[in-house]
Amino acid sequence: HACQFPFAFDLLRLQTLELSTAFAGDDQGFAGAMRELYRWYLWNALGDVYQRQGAWRPALGSYQAALAAGDFASTRHSLAQTLTQLGRAEEAIAELQIAVSREPFQFEARADLAMLLLGAERHGECRALCAESLRLIAVCPPFENQAPRLSRLLQRAEAADALLATGIEA
Repeated sequence: HACQFPFAFDLLRLQTLELSTAFAGDDQGFAGAMRELYRWYLWNALGDVYQRQGAWRPALGSYQAALAAGDFASTRHSLAQTLTQLGRAEEAIAELQIAVSREPFQFEARADLAMLLLGAERHGECRALCAESLRLIAVCPPFENQAPRLSRLLQRAEAADALLATGIEA
């Protein structure tokens, strides 16, 4: 198939391998990069703990600190979830758009983004995102479990547009 990569990969391990290659022969550069990577990892993990506890403001600060150390789509997704809980949907949309543009196979982030776009009555953007996501899933079958949610969101955006076309509020 067109899509081949390990699904249970560990981002920390993957980044460590990339850094070891990028800084081959530069022990000081590697050590500095690893310090930043571990800083990202610890802040991100702390954000996850706060998020599970429903402590949204501390989670927000932790994810922001994590992003300062390492800009990863998974962290942006977690930040967006926290922003959503704090009622800051437009900021969450912006974070998810960045996450999805950097890592297109973040389908949970895509679905969360589609849901927020739908809630913001940005139906055209929602439809385009869902359609693109479903095309990616079609060529990468291991992600087909994500298709039902995105299909439902696409149908909801289409139905909302149809209602608006008739002059009825969605």
